[in-house]
Amino acid sequence: MSPRIKLIIAIGAGVVVLVVVGLLIWNRSSAPTNTNVQPGQLTPTAGENKLVVDARQPEAAAVVTKETTPELNIEQQSAIAAENLARTFAERFGSYNAPKDFSGVTDMQPYMTAAFKTWSQTFIRNLAKQNVAIVTRALSITASEYTDTAANVTVSTQRQETKLGQAAVQYKQDLKLQLKYQDGQWLVDAAYWQ
Repeated sequence: MSPRIKLIIAIGAGVVVLVVVGLLIWNRSSAPTNTNVQPGQLTPTAGENKLVVDARQPEAAAVVTKETTPELNIEQQSAIAAENLARTFAERFGSYNAPKDFSGVTDMQPYMTAAFKTWSQTFIRNLAKQNVAIVTRALSITASEYTDTAANVTVSTQRQETKLGQAAVQYKQDLKLQLKYQDGQWLVDAAYWQ
């Protein structure tokens, strides 16, 4: 290779390096400067009356405005927590693949009272004798009774049941849940498929 070609290649490589460095510097200068922000933490945006999720995170698409987020009292927060538990519980507890996979039921055991947890272990042993896969999706939630320490909630679900060698069947079914408030959290005390 002639010295002239080597010089042209070296100059071209230098220009590319300078462009890349310039782009990196320009990109950093346009990024948020608050270095105390933890990933996913809500931070106020200067000059605006809203909160935004740290934009450096890929899941940071949500914007929560103060005007649209009403303050909830303790009872409302507790009711929302009970409904969230009911929805999650119905979907997880109602989905399993017998005779092998009962993770939906076992994963929900920390959210069960001691008595219901004991019952769920018997439930799993009985399911293990079947050859069925069920997937459950919660459609709606209705609280028929609600106090500070107990709630009766009905979760309307859509279920898809598949038995070995048969076509899948879809149907709607309600799950009535009795919840108890213990040790600062809602727990499921009983569940009845209707």
